[in-house]
Amino acid sequence: MVRIQINGQEVKIEENKRLWEIMKERGIKVPHFCYHEGLSIGGNCRACVVETKMEMNGIEMSKMIPSCTVEITRMNEGHKYETESEGAIDAREAVMELLLKNHPLDCPICDEGGECTLQDQALKYGRVWGISDEVKRRGVEDQNWGPLIKTVMTRCILCTRCVRYDRDIIGENKIITYGRGVKTKIKLIGDRIESEISGNVVDLCPIGMINQRLSINLH
Repeated sequence: MVRIQINGQEVKIEENKRLWEIMKERGIKVPHFCYHEGLSIGGNCRACVVETKMEMNGIEMSKMIPSCTVEITRMNEGHKYETESEGAIDAREAVMELLLKNHPLDCPICDEGGECTLQDQALKYGRVWGISDEVKRRGVEDQNWGPLIKTVMTRCILCTRCVRYDRDIIGENKIITYGRGVKTKIKLIGDRIESEISGNVVDLCPIGMINQRLSINLH
């Protein structure tokens, strides 16, 4: 067992568990987009950031780190993790603001409108009043992913759930990330997605970038 502190309370936990999972078990809510229990760890969105404190040579040091990437081992003995410290709150608000600055203002026509993870978590954890209406949002050209899926690539927040599902579960590596920095994008390479199991990636997208394509036969 490893002893750590979460929000000032000491807890004993088994080794090799993720900090985000530990907090969830204890009812501590932290926002997340890229994390999914059925996929490998991405650590892309940084929304689940917490402040971690540790002592080195008698000096307490702190840093911000995504809780989904922290695997508790003996090396974490005595570490302190804060989800409601001023630093952690500021970091989460900054992450949410950056996501919203690049997100299109199309909630009324979005398939996920009213059921969107980004909407819900932005209202609870974000700093939406600080976003300028004059921000130039980036546009990303849509792609043809086949008869089962339609895409609105501009909505993508690069959580990479679709990439990891295609790689880890399907084993195809058709969906990839390419580019660097602000030019990073999701791209489908090779054949279109035509199998139903691959089409299940629709259920993993948290923000309506990937949607089920509806076809209506009027004849």
